[in-house]
Amino acid sequence: MTMEKLKAVLDFVSALRSGRGATAMEYGLIAALIAALMIVAVTAVQTGLQATFNMIVGQIGSSPH
Repeated sequence: MTMEKLKAVLDFVSALRSGRGATAMEYGLIAALIAALMIVAVTAVQTGLQATFNMIVGQIGSSPH
């Protein structure tokens, strides 16, 4: 392990002990949770929109000209 890598590891361990690393991890977890919720919401909206468009296409296709 090079000295730079060793210093980086020691800095990381020091940050975890000081509490700064824990706060950064908490923010990371919150960001991941928000991203997951956004994916679920977009998927739900997409499903609803697809059903609506399919209904509209069905109505247009079955209407007389």
